[in-house]
Amino acid sequence: MTLFRLLSRLLSSLLLIAMSLFCSRIFAVDIPLSVLWQSQNTVYFDARQHGKEYSWDEQYRAEISIVDFRYSDMILNLTLDTQALFTDPRLRLRELSIGYPKGPWLFEAGSREHGYGRNFLMDTLPNLNYDAQSYIFQSMRLNSLKISYHTPGRTTELDIGGNVHNQASMLVSHLLSNDYLNLRVSSEFRARDNYRNYPVSISAIDFDAHSQNERYITKNAAAFAYHLKWNDLPAEQELYLQSEHSYRIFPTSYLHSGIVYQKRLYTPSEIQRYRFAVQQDISSFSFIGMTELVSIGRDDLWQYRVISNCHLNQNNSIGIIYEYAKYQSSDSRHKLGLLLDFRFDFTK
Repeated sequence: MTLFRLLSRLLSSLLLIAMSLFCSRIFAVDIPLSVLWQSQNTVYFDARQHGKEYSWDEQYRAEISIVDFRYSDMILNLTLDTQALFTDPRLRLRELSIGYPKGPWLFEAGSREHGYGRNFLMDTLPNLNYDAQSYIFQSMRLNSLKISYHTPGRTTELDIGGNVHNQASMLVSHLLSNDYLNLRVSSEFRARDNYRNYPVSISAIDFDAHSQNERYITKNAAAFAYHLKWNDLPAEQELYLQSEHSYRIFPTSYLHSGIVYQKRLYTPSEIQRYRFAVQQDISSFSFIGMTELVSIGRDDLWQYRVISNCHLNQNNSIGIIYEYAKYQSSDSRHKLGLLLDFRFDFTK
């Protein structure tokens, strides 16, 4: 029933897209459209679950997006996706923006997810972690007017808006970029924090760079949230840090490493993740071995994964994953799964 409802909703969306494409050919307008399907079907063994040692699980994600569609003097961005939510998958609006460029200025109105920490390679390597598309720290829905000023290698942005929960918010950011690096600094104020009903100020920096031959790639993010003194509540702080590095030791061999640290006001209050992976590409196959340590307070969780992917082409792959996990001194868990990653891109 779950899959049927999901497919019926996707079919309705695809029919609308097909009509759009048909109309685009009539009016000679190219729509930069892409469609994504990812799924993971797994069976795992856990000796601690007496009477249910063997269990079946599945995850899937479908996404339909239109990126930088330009018509007349307007720009459209639209992303819809769905994920498995128990027995009721729902099609949700990931992003919608309508923009009007005027010289170096761009005025946009719309809604999007906003936060800190996103699109890190090590978040997607383990097992198609579909929430890797969401922000790790202080994620929120931002409905806003966005004003951008663009010059070569520099962009300054101002977002004014918010949502019912966070209420009024304002975000100012500045981006510096060239062929080898991107640096973004931002400052934000929200009338209400995600978890506490009083104001918060957030300062953040994002930095990614690569060598000229792309043999070395690094991506880094840091955010500091300062909760203002409010009535009888004292001032408090939160911290988020994430850093990852990839190095190509041979033409088809890679080393990946990463670290994540979070200090939060809610439970679990402190989380640390340490990751290391080795990747070997052979013809149309890729093999990944990965180790991850997750420390939550005084508790440790070790996870080891082996992933094998067969790349049918640049955008489509079929994979198998085996995972061994051990929590403290308890019994271990074994997991075996089938991974699918298929993309249809009209923009190329």
